[in-house]
Amino acid sequence: MANLSTLIQARSTAGSTPETNLAEGSIIWFTANTTDGATPYPCYAQWRAPSNGRVIVEVWGAAGSSSRVCCCGASMPGNAGAYSKRETPVSTSTCICFCVGMPCSSPSNDIECSTATMLCVSNNSAGDTFCMCAQGGAGGYGVCISGGQAIACCFVGRQTLCNTLSSGCGWVCNTCSGRHNATAYGGTTNIEGGYSKQYFGHCNPCCVNYHYSLVKTSAGVFGTEPSEIRHSIDWCRQCCGGGDVMPMINAVTSASKQPQQGGHIQGSWFSTQYCGCYPATMCQTMYGTGIPAPGAGMRDNGRAQGSKGGMGAVKINFIPNS
Repeated sequence: MANLSTLIQARSTAGSTPETNLAEGSIIWFTANTTDGATPYPCYAQWRAPSNGRVIVEVWGAAGSSSRVCCCGASMPGNAGAYSKRETPVSTSTCICFCVGMPCSSPSNDIECSTATMLCVSNNSAGDTFCMCAQGGAGGYGVCISGGQAIACCFVGRQTLCNTLSSGCGWVCNTCSGRHNATAYGGTTNIEGGYSKQYFGHCNPCCVNYHYSLVKTSAGVFGTEPSEIRHSIDWCRQCCGGGDVMPMINAVTSASKQPQQGGHIQGSWFSTQYCGCYPATMCQTMYGTGIPAPGAGMRDNGRAQGSKGGMGAVKINFIPNS
């Protein structure tokens, strides 16, 4: 049997071993996270090193959004923003200035590209002076149809999107000949965003249980390379278009090593139901940095405004000299 002194010694040394899963130094994170697209995060926001040391800088372009959809239509998932990373020594005179990218929003069926995140390191007497840029991802185009034609064919016919369709079924990709993926510049690591896809497994627009999204995320979120999130689309009837948000949140948290939640509590009787039929819902950012909006779907007598992709971001890991 252990005596009291042995137990006390064991307890006193149990926490002396440092954790190995934490980043060295301190983390400074900048993102926009505003609902007002007309008032973006201020450009040329600055950070200065509190002492001599080094920084590992990472930037993400804003992720693509999904557009509005109604009746028996659908919208494509947005594309991922690019990612860039670089390390450099810094001094107390070093200035890091940047602009954070904003996801696109639009009341129409055609969503433009989200904006880039840009960063410059200047007055750096300890190391390099350079600039970095990570472009934003393209939004997902949407179509509204009343039936009579396979919905997948509408995307290809109106936007000439790349596809693997056979008899109106198959993959439709949110890209086409001549369109480039989001690109990054200036880092020692530069990884393009890639494009998302949507699978249509039935020719009838109303057979929603046969469709699902493949959402491409930015690098640096779940792994060193871009990841893929595949999930069924909860297309709905008379639910105002909120059905695309909850499955995506559940899928995103499942992909993380530290999942936080499976979805929002919903109840029309106490105003927590996400309603996608109002244009104002497009102003709300539902997803984190590097996560595009999933494709939205709608059966008869419904409407969805789509949702915004994740904000762009700047991450500075500062490690002071010992």
